Amino acid sequence: MISKIVSALVFAALLSSCDNGSIPGVQNYDFSVKNNHLFADFVATTLQLQVGATLPIPNLKGATVGVNPYLPTDGSNTKGTIFSFDVDLTQLPNVNYAVAGLPDGRALPDVSGGQLPRWNFEIQNIQIYVYLADGAFSIFVPIDLTSDGVALPMMLSQEIDDDRGNLVGKVYAIPQAGGTTQSGLLVLLPFIRSTPSEEALN
Repeated sequence: MISKIVSALVFAALLSSCDNGSIPGVQNYDFSVKNNHLFADFVATTLQLQVGATLPIPNLKGATVGVNPYLPTDGSNTKGTIFSFDVDLTQLPNVNYAVAGLPDGRALPDVSGGQLPRWNFEIQNIQIYVYLADGAFSIFVPIDLTSDGVALPMMLSQEIDDDRGNLVGKVYAIPQAGGTTQSGLLVLLPFIRSTPSEEALN
């Protein structure tokens, strides 16, 4: 019982100490769908890069990902790396890749069977994982989710709405679970082209 109380207090402290009140090691995050484009931006404060790049996402027409040093404009001393994604959801192709879950073998949350067709590519020595299937699109970025040396203790999720206010997906902060697993951020859109599926996120 005491260990559960301590865990709850640590979790509450993490939430109160982080920007946007939720994810250790991540600040200034924004996930949205506008005009059938997925826009995802977040700053990983535990990752420091000296140079950056913006490149097309392989096999996704018109999609780009940027990984660049974060240069705050608000006068803060925040350091880190900013990730930026722009994906045109109307251009998602049919793919035929081996199905898989998270890179460490765990199941994808809120996905039937826990797996989707997956491929990966590298930018700035960072592996980006892309999942695509009929009615589902996802991106996973492995990053260290810690704040002041304390790791994210449990999975967190937040809804993503489109520009009409419709629920189109979720973003998940995935904690590390043992020495052989990876923490990171997962963006999941089971509502391709803003077509709702009531069962997809239940």
